[in-house]
Amino acid sequence: MAIVTSIVGKSGSGKTTAMRTLTNLDEIFIIRPSKKPFPFKAGKFKAWDKETKSGQYIYTDDAGFAIAAMQKMVEENGKKVIIIEDSTFFMTNYFMATAMETGFSKFTQNALNYFNIIKAAENLPEDVRVYLINHIEDGADGFQKVKTIGKLLDEKIDIPSLLTVVLHATVSDGKHMFQTNKKTSMDIAKSPIDMFDAEYIDNDLQVVDDAIKEFYGIE
Repeated sequence: MAIVTSIVGKSGSGKTTAMRTLTNLDEIFIIRPSKKPFPFKAGKFKAWDKETKSGQYIYTDDAGFAIAAMQKMVEENGKKVIIIEDSTFFMTNYFMATAMETGFSKFTQNALNYFNIIKAAENLPEDVRVYLINHIEDGADGFQKVKTIGKLLDEKIDIPSLLTVVLHATVSDGKHMFQTNKKTSMDIAKSPIDMFDAEYIDNDLQVVDDAIKEFYGIE
């Protein structure tokens, strides 16, 4: 079972920017449902070229295609780090594409699409790390929650409950950081004891990935 981590935060909190530090480009694959530019100089990240089997990312907001691509990149191309960037847009884009449809089945399908992405990520080999980048919002009860479309994912599934590591991207005094554990019961951040050496760390995905590998004994 792969290690799936969620990085949550508001827009501009440094979630995607954390990828800027990744070093082993041959092991990285990024699935991007939104075509907005990277928020940093991303010259080292290239679009996937199926002819040369090189590159680090593709654009798709189709959940089924994303799942197939994720599996193929791991099984056939040796990728060890899968990043589903702005994964919230899988839900948002599907919702807008079906906005004129009536009935509740579209909400069920939307939730199922996203749930299937998470389960497919979990079912990758145990040395693979998958990072889901999510937007965050405050629930009606004051608890922080992953931003979703509809109530099914919130009420019946609760995305953070499926994961062991949830890092909250925050900004304080102009410094972008990841909160690694809860300060109050309403916080969303969590991680195993001793995985990280501080309550707040730099928004550095390479540091995060190294800590996860060390904690779980991944070569």
